[in-house]
Amino acid sequence: MRKYFAIICMLFSCCALAHAAGAGKSVLFIVTSGTQVVVNGNKVSLGYWGEELASPLKVLEDAGVSVSFASPDGTTLLDPLSVNNPQWVSPAVDALVKKTDARLKAFPVQKLKDVKTAGYDAVLVVGGHGAMFDLNRNPQTIRILRQMHKNGKIVAAECHGTASLAFAGLIKGVPVTGFPAVWEAAELKPVLPYSLEDEMNKASGGKYQSGLKDGQPPQPLAITSGRIITSRDPMSSEAMGRALLAALRK
Repeated sequence: MRKYFAIICMLFSCCALAHAAGAGKSVLFIVTSGTQVVVNGNKVSLGYWGEELASPLKVLEDAGVSVSFASPDGTTLLDPLSVNNPQWVSPAVDALVKKTDARLKAFPVQKLKDVKTAGYDAVLVVGGHGAMFDLNRNPQTIRILRQMHKNGKIVAAECHGTASLAFAGLIKGVPVTGFPAVWEAAELKPVLPYSLEDEMNKASGGKYQSGLKDGQPPQPLAITSGRIITSRDPMSSEAMGRALLAALRK
């Protein structure tokens, strides 16, 4: 009996320590309000990619980190392809995404223009094609990223949100990643405002990395370069959460 009691106490202690590791830390998630484009004559909604918000959010909040949300106009749009889609989303992730999106709809989301950066230890620009339209070149996004970076805070971005770091001028000579051009859907390329990979390569001075290797299946990729963290794609969402948490602990 004592043995089992000791094991339970040890497990409880480990969980408490893991939660305490992020206690007192605060992260701002910047999320697209979404847009609509016409592809092959059909209207298509582009928003945030569910897993790229839900997975890092869970990692951080499980560790006791406080998370707030902001978007261009105080609303968010979940990309419809990132939910109810067994081709790309497992049942467990699908359930988590739905729960997280319901939370975003139920509670106020700040407008970017109202964000005061002083209270945050890190900022994360959430991925999804929508970010290419209303986040990455948004003057308020750039203001927040530059202020956070200048004040020695952590600046992170995922997938299609990583170009925000390029437009903010924060990645010169910095190893970074982001969604590869070779993965962009052919029918979507003509309506995208720019090539994310090209912008990342140009702004970083050729330091962009896809992490893709011929003949090998892709693996999750998150790159930590000092206080700048980037991740490549939805499968790298949890890796982004872990990298961000590790940086916060330092």
